Amino acid sequence: MASEAAITVGLVKAPDLASRLIAWWGGGGWSHFVAMVLPGGQYVIDARSDRVGGAPPGVQVRDITYLRDYECLWLDVPCTAQQAIASEANLRSVLDHAYNRTGIFDFATGAADKTSNGGSFFCSQLGAWNFSKIGLLQGDLIPFAKIDPGAGLAICWGLGARKADTPVGLRK
Repeated sequence: MASEAAITVGLVKAPDLASRLIAWWGGGGWSHFVAMVLPGGQYVIDARSDRVGGAPPGVQVRDITYLRDYECLWLDVPCTAQQAIASEANLRSVLDHAYNRTGIFDFATGAADKTSNGGSFFCSQLGAWNFSKIGLLQGDLIPFAKIDPGAGLAICWGLGARKADTPVGLRK
């Protein structure tokens, strides 16, 4: 596939207890996966369990400045222009979907996945689901509820991601 565009995603290290546990369980040191930085670099689409910057829990568009005090790694995942457009459309199609509390519990405890991808999401599950929907991953091979932020990073590297510049909304 000839890369003519990119989807910018992010990995986050947050210091709170729940985030530290996610980073530990995942073994990669990252606690949150940002599914997409929207064009212009001022907003992101991600799935969170908490209210952030006025946006409720679940899949939301959030002002990127909520990440200002966290360590972040920004990546450009290569894709076609059509895939980049489809990525934003797919993520917008699930705005206001709930945070997948059952899925994150199953992930943390090693239980079998009881979720139905597409109804609710946790952060890295949303990113992997989106990559599958736009054809970057073979969806039938991916256990979405078992993808932690560290696995999300490995997927991005496997797709040929490159380190991206800090998004405009976070530049000092």
